[in-house]
Amino acid sequence: MEDVLMLEKELGTINNSLKGKPVSELSDFPSMATGNSKNDMFELIKELYSFSKKAVTLLKSVNDGTAVSVPDVSAAVRRELKDILPGLLKEALGQLKSAPDSKPEADMTSEEPKERHTLTLKIRADTGAEESEKIISKESWTDVVKKDVTSKLSKVPLDKRPFVTKGGSVKLGFNNKENMASAQKALAEKYEVTPDSQEVKMIDPKLSMFDLKGDFTTPEELCQKILDKNCSIKGLVDAGDIFKVVFLEKNEKDWACLQVSVRIRQCIKRSGDYINAGLGKYRVKDRYHVVQCFDCQGFGHMSGSEYCKCKKHDAEPTCFHCAGTHKSKLCSQKKKNSAIKCVNCSHSRSKREQDKCKTHTAADRLCPFYVREQSQIMGRTDGCTKESKNGFLQRSLGMQKEHGIV
Repeated sequence: MEDVLMLEKELGTINNSLKGKPVSELSDFPSMATGNSKNDMFELIKELYSFSKKAVTLLKSVNDGTAVSVPDVSAAVRRELKDILPGLLKEALGQLKSAPDSKPEADMTSEEPKERHTLTLKIRADTGAEESEKIISKESWTDVVKKDVTSKLSKVPLDKRPFVTKGGSVKLGFNNKENMASAQKALAEKYEVTPDSQEVKMIDPKLSMFDLKGDFTTPEELCQKILDKNCSIKGLVDAGDIFKVVFLEKNEKDWACLQVSVRIRQCIKRSGDYINAGLGKYRVKDRYHVVQCFDCQGFGHMSGSEYCKCKKHDAEPTCFHCAGTHKSKLCSQKKKNSAIKCVNCSHSRSKREQDKCKTHTAADRLCPFYVREQSQIMGRTDGCTKESKNGFLQRSLGMQKEHGIV
């Protein structure tokens, strides 16, 4: 029985050595020529480990007397584990070192659609409806149109929940042209349907690099020292991948923002989200920067932009704290929790969000508008997976419930 326990311990050590370590640390065995990718070799190693566990289970059952005794089965299993298995693992690990890099679908590329497909729905002018009935209001959508659209699109999947616009139309989102075309055909008889396809411009991954402790003076110096100490990153940069220090902020936090390619992001992730530079090892984290206007409190633009509602309508700025018509820095009620009001949620299409508008400010990172904006940025970031985005949404929802925001 001691042999079995020892074998289990050895297999556990092998299994642990295969989890989360860079390929270069897995084995010092010589490389062997192979056409398999690293993914294929990892799958092979997992199969070998699974086989080993089964062999140990069989051996234990024989020694315990719980299985039918077969002559020399114990010796045969021991020989398999001690002689054949290590040889197979050595060969697999050696091939893993020499195998070409592969790009797992879920890890290396974004799972978000590269195009956005939308149908705009209106009541047809030739249906005989009154002029007032041609406008789709929230009430008519809920009572009549929604049921009709649901029945007509019973077999067509939508990418996003439909919503009613202020202009009296309905927007339907789809994840591909085929679904949009099927929906257009099903709805064209009764509705005026306008299709629209737009390419989603993907953005490079960005990282925050923390606790620099004043070791670097310029972005250029930091960039060079990172490349000097990280051969894998430098190799990808030499191959044409993007890597640059967007800015270096020297204050109490002393941190930097990096812009990288998807392959470099994965390379850093395999190193435990740490980067070597100079004499230190620094932690990095994915950065999804949400831009919010200081004047109208809207998202995706800054103060003075042509997209700012205040500039468009020549209106006074809106306070992010109390939703009053004054600059946020001039608010006289900043210290009063009773004055808190989110201007975005107060004008939301959701009755639930309207009711909760006095639980947070417009700048609160748990505000439903802020969370949705960050989720959209994650969706447009190359390499960000659905798992990452859904994990963020679940964590945010938990904190929103904890603080009474939803």
